[in-house]
Amino acid sequence: MTKKEAKKLLSPGLTRRQVLATAIIAPTITSTSPTPIRAIVNHIDALPTGPVWLASYPGDATPPALRNAAFVYDNALALIALKSHGNIAAALRIGEAMLIALDHDRFWHDGRLRNAYRAGPATTPAALPGYWNAKLNLWSEDAYQAGSATGNVAWAALALLHLAPHGARFQSGAQRMIAWLDGNTSAQGIIGGYFGEEPHPIQQNWRSTEQNIDAAVVMRAVGDSRADWCRAFVTHQFDRARGCFNTGSTPGPTALDANLWPLLAFPDPPHEWRRALDWVRAHYGAEGGLGFRDNPDGLWTEGTAQGALTFALSGDPATAAKLLAKLPEMAASNGYLRAANHEIRTGLAIGPHSTSDDFRYYPLPHLGATAWAALAFARVNPFRIDHI
Repeated sequence: MTKKEAKKLLSPGLTRRQVLATAIIAPTITSTSPTPIRAIVNHIDALPTGPVWLASYPGDATPPALRNAAFVYDNALALIALKSHGNIAAALRIGEAMLIALDHDRFWHDGRLRNAYRAGPATTPAALPGYWNAKLNLWSEDAYQAGSATGNVAWAALALLHLAPHGARFQSGAQRMIAWLDGNTSAQGIIGGYFGEEPHPIQQNWRSTEQNIDAAVVMRAVGDSRADWCRAFVTHQFDRARGCFNTGSTPGPTALDANLWPLLAFPDPPHEWRRALDWVRAHYGAEGGLGFRDNPDGLWTEGTAQGALTFALSGDPATAAKLLAKLPEMAASNGYLRAANHEIRTGLAIGPHSTSDDFRYYPLPHLGATAWAALAFARVNPFRIDHI
């Protein structure tokens, strides 16, 4: 572990002994496949020079609706992972693509980003994903991808704040996104965002624990008092009787990220929030890793990496080591980690028109899972910004 990595581990509440313990828990990755960060670098190096969006699910087995989709959340994670590993030039290419999308949307000019853009070189105007629907004989766009979830915009703002030392335009871009988040925040917390295409997407008025965590982090980073409203929502979602965080205002199964991220995102989490780690140990185990929801039906790679990082930084190197050891098994032939070991259900719906819990993960190579693995192996907390 480098001095720089050790410095990043010295977060409030983490003792030097715990830091040293986490330095020795990473399993050896075989030389037959690239490390997670090297896989991301390989994919970005294969693209033409200039601002780019990385495909979230690259591979021949990817269905048409996802084949050329570059989700903003996945790219924000990749940017942060690249920067944390010293790949500044690569991180800047994604950051510049975000700024192009912010300035050159085909309709919106209010600080929001779409949930996804077309993978590859960034274009003006910013191109959205889509595919030719032979049955209907038309170009098809996905309603979720064309929409704007507040959590995804918050992650993009977080990524640009990580790049702020490399140009004032990144800080400015993040501020514009945060201003849009402000407009969707009240004393009850931030809403879910908007589903569907312009000019009248459907406003999603439910509130999620995860998205309020995301918004609280970026608002707090720029001194925005609305961060207190978002944190208050997260605090209200802690179920003292069970010792876990509820998913949000909509009843349903608890979600893994909502029970891990509060301990990563806030520098001063109440001690009782650590009970959520016991909840995770008891309710999220899945085939050697962790699942998306309580009583899961399979391993969620992204969440397994999140768990490894959270347990490592919370002083439980043994649990972290077990989870890290599972990640290399999820590597696909292109170096990315698969999103899940088989199709898994989250218990959540994609949008307001869904008639079932149709939001699922599949065993496809996934940028988001790969980026979280890169962060976990490096012990980098993406919610912490060095210069703020």
